[in-house]
Amino acid sequence: MSHGAGAPCSACRCGSRGRARWGAAAWPVLAAPALSGCFAAVLHGPEVERGVVGGLTGMVASGPTYTEGDAGGIRLRNPPVGLSLGHGWAAPTRRSPGVFVGAHVPVLFPAAQLDLYVQVPRAWTGASAGGVGVNVDLERVHPYAQWGRVDARGSGWYLLQGVSVRQRDQFETRSVAWVPGVGTQFGHPRATVHLFALAAFGRIPGRCLPYAVERGCVPGARSHALSAGATVLAHRARRPR
Repeated sequence: MSHGAGAPCSACRCGSRGRARWGAAAWPVLAAPALSGCFAAVLHGPEVERGVVGGLTGMVASGPTYTEGDAGGIRLRNPPVGLSLGHGWAAPTRRSPGVFVGAHVPVLFPAAQLDLYVQVPRAWTGASAGGVGVNVDLERVHPYAQWGRVDARGSGWYLLQGVSVRQRDQFETRSVAWVPGVGTQFGHPRATVHLFALAAFGRIPGRCLPYAVERGCVPGARSHALSAGATVLAHRARRPR
């Protein structure tokens, strides 16, 4: 259900830890944000839309930066910018769940995020809507919950709660961040606009020395990142509930 503005993840591979060989001039500009995981792109609201959806997601971020490898300007989590698409299976009855499967592909150097969301039956939530999901990329897993209220026109608000876990490797420790968020959506017959704000609070990756005489890892420092963004999605004509 991705905080002053940094280079977006459209200009990087969010899942990459920077092991690719870049030109000296391009590396500082394009690769710096690639060395940390990205915020999960917000691809849907709490109410699953039926059919195919597609559009654009853009985010900006701010927060403390650190150096990873030879690159600086890295944040705890970085903002994705790119194409978003998916397919929703809206709940046929109030006692049935809804399911959304989606993907976000950065404009440059694609490292897609994949998203699976299950809306719990309306009979359980009454006038509100909510569910649980998971967003993954090459090195990050982000389980989350989403809850809010959406009217028959597709307009409403929602809250997000998630945990972003960037996996460890032989050179870095795991980076875990709590990611809360809030959003609003504006429904139209064949499109929905999402505006949202996210935050991340956790630790940056620590350093490991796998080949040193005294092997070991040093935990990363505590940090945070803030993000704001928008997703615009086109879809089939909305059916009245």
